[in-house]
Amino acid sequence: PNLEMVEAKPEMQPLIDMKPNDYKMLQALIFLEYQKNYELALGLFSELMEDPEYRTEAWYNYALTAKGLGIN
Repeated sequence: PNLEMVEAKPEMQPLIDMKPNDYKMLQALIFLEYQKNYELALGLFSELMEDPEYRTEAWYNYALTAKGLGIN
């Protein structure tokens, strides 16, 4: 059999295309979970509650942040 060599030409593509609000959620979670900077996390979560895609997760984490601040 006659085998033919074909050179592969891979193209670089991002694994995950992150949107600005993805970065905002990540930053807010870092403030909440690792840095315990509840004031900054609260502000970011309140901004994310306006986006329908992030609303539920933002509300949940907003409540956790408020609890961390001692706000009922």
